Amino acid sequence: MRKTYRFFLPWKYIAESDEVNARSRQGHHLIASNRFCRKEEEDPSVCWYYRLDYKEKGGYTELLYEKQGWELVCRQGGWLWFRKKVEDDVPDSAYVLHGAERHAVEDHLRGIVKALDMLRNLLLIAALILILIPSELTADWTPRAACIPLFLAILPVKAAGEIRKLPGFSDK
Repeated sequence: MRKTYRFFLPWKYIAESDEVNARSRQGHHLIASNRFCRKEEEDPSVCWYYRLDYKEKGGYTELLYEKQGWELVCRQGGWLWFRKKVEDDVPDSAYVLHGAERHAVEDHLRGIVKALDMLRNLLLIAALILILIPSELTADWTPRAACIPLFLAILPVKAAGEIRKLPGFSDK
């Protein structure tokens, strides 16, 4: 068993899936995952195709994958890892999920964007309040302190921007 340490970012879920699939082609197969690390077992005799999806309420996600021959590998918070054995005589369409349109991942990411936008707004309001405090009352420390929330506001702006760049994502 091998542990791989990394920090999972929800808006990088496609890259995460691609990396796990590439590792599986090399003979390292996912057995457990959380926000900070993945556990893999080595078995070069088999190859799996992995999918990472967000869990919908009511267990619909698990049922949809199970009916199409996918195996639930592990849970990673609200995210679910599924796998299906790769076979030579099976067409690529066997690894495409069929069924009703699902929006669990987009809805989850939309919620993250909403929270990031709210955080950005709070940081900007905090900076504005610090700027408006008369400097005579605070010995000139407020203009410098106002820079802190302004610089921190860059983080949620950047993260929300990354999510908005994802293919098929819209704020609705």
